[in-house]
Amino acid sequence: MAAVEADNDDIFIWRNDPISIKQSFTMAPVDKEQHDKWFNEKLKNELCNFYIGYDESGSNKIGVVRLELKSDNVCEVAINMNPHWRSKGLGSSFLNDVLAMFDKSYSVSYVANIKPENIASRRCFEKAGFSIYEANEKKIIYVNKQALIDKIELVRSKNNVNWMNLMRLAFKTSPQEAEEIFLNINKEDNEISNLLAKLSQKITSYE
Repeated sequence: MAAVEADNDDIFIWRNDPISIKQSFTMAPVDKEQHDKWFNEKLKNELCNFYIGYDESGSNKIGVVRLELKSDNVCEVAINMNPHWRSKGLGSSFLNDVLAMFDKSYSVSYVANIKPENIASRRCFEKAGFSIYEANEKKIIYVNKQALIDKIELVRSKNNVNWMNLMRLAFKTSPQEAEEIFLNINKEDNEISNLLAKLSQKITSYE
């Protein structure tokens, strides 16, 4: 579910866990005042969304996922697990659930910046369908465009039905109904073009 102000302290504690500090790019703890300011600003930012994961009982927080839109086409993803719930194989399923929810409202490519030595996080993202896009000694950029491909497939399947309907109508010589189907085909083709444009757009590194 979406994070609220009451989740601030938990997210702060998870962020300053020794493993989280080690795998962060700053490799330094964050003081409470600095964190509070950052978190409150992010909560008010319409381009940023926090999601808190819970265990099956619904009473224990397992971690947080942050999704931040960097453009109309790209969304940056970050995940941090509650230290007590690490190494239980929950990270990738939690991440997948959040992305599936986000996909209902947005058509974007997802990008994540991870330190090469952060093996646990790399495995989490890879299990969630992310692939290495670029890599150097300082960071690995992971990208996931699977949701865009799924949406293109869905639109194409609808358009195939339109084409078959058009063929049947053409054989029956019904020009007025054929015109309506042509309108539908054009609409779906335009949607495919927009999704393909997003799919083929080069990912820019967002610091």
